[in-house]
Amino acid sequence: MNKFSNKENTLDELIGFLKQQPGSRPKVIAEALGISRQYVQKLLAKHADIFSVTGAGPNRFYRLKETTGSTGSATGEAFDARRTQTNDVVERNFYSLTPLGEELKGQAGFERWCSDRNFDVYSMQKQYVDIIHKYYPNDFDGPIDFTNKLKHVYKDLALQKVWAVDYYNFEIFGKTKLGTQVMIAKQSADEATITILIKRVEEAFLAVERRVKIDAVAFVSPTIQRQQQLMSRLDNAIDQTVPRVKIYKVGARILIAQKTLKSLKDRILNAEQTFVVESSRAYETVLIIDDALGSGATLNEISKQIIQKGIAKECYGLVLVASPSGYEVIQDV
Repeated sequence: MNKFSNKENTLDELIGFLKQQPGSRPKVIAEALGISRQYVQKLLAKHADIFSVTGAGPNRFYRLKETTGSTGSATGEAFDARRTQTNDVVERNFYSLTPLGEELKGQAGFERWCSDRNFDVYSMQKQYVDIIHKYYPNDFDGPIDFTNKLKHVYKDLALQKVWAVDYYNFEIFGKTKLGTQVMIAKQSADEATITILIKRVEEAFLAVERRVKIDAVAFVSPTIQRQQQLMSRLDNAIDQTVPRVKIYKVGARILIAQKTLKSLKDRILNAEQTFVVESSRAYETVLIIDDALGSGATLNEISKQIIQKGIAKECYGLVLVASPSGYEVIQDV
């Protein structure tokens, strides 16, 4: 039996070593402590709340996530409720794609994302959690109300309410998990991703129905022609007993997508002149559904047309993702 056979003492030694030699491989740690590399790896995995790792394969480097006191039992001191909560927030929310299309998920993905950018994991993790708490102060409890943000942009806002299933992006960290999934679904028609989006829209639609009475729905027609249209898939997923109001995208031979226009004035003109709404019936309320909300011009101009034509007295909007700012051009969805 060697002097490191006591598990608690061994963990103390491991912590002490990484305080002195942060960024060490299991092989180096094992040689320094006189124990097997397999046992070092077992300790590192078991106490993942204490240690962080960067790199892959044999070149995985470990360091302490935060300073751990040397007095008392290191095992007891390792449990930090705030750290556990922070890791859980990252684990549940973080999602990103590398330039090669590799998915980065949760805590491990976050650490890889930081490593690829030479960011300090701990400071970035704190910023990420602060941002999540900023945008979801009461945790996620249903569609997010964007009405006030649009009121700051449009004095003639024709929508009673506008909700988003989630945000499109955050400062510093870029696209959210859902924002990335919308991009994937539209650009590659990935079936698994589309299934996720369908479920999210169905849940959001039911949440909206609990808040306001919806007599009909209208799905915004896409401009860019693709083999599979996300909006068509969403349309087919929503309760088919709810009547549909038809929206057409029309115009010149070359149709211009909203996302290509950077001027708010141009976006309003495009939405006003290239969307046509038709319905053989009149309703009290119509819910307009789109994939993304940037400037809000599309929803607002379609709403004005629906009301002007007497198709409905009130319009509401629901989108998959929306920019956190009052007006932002969403380029890649």
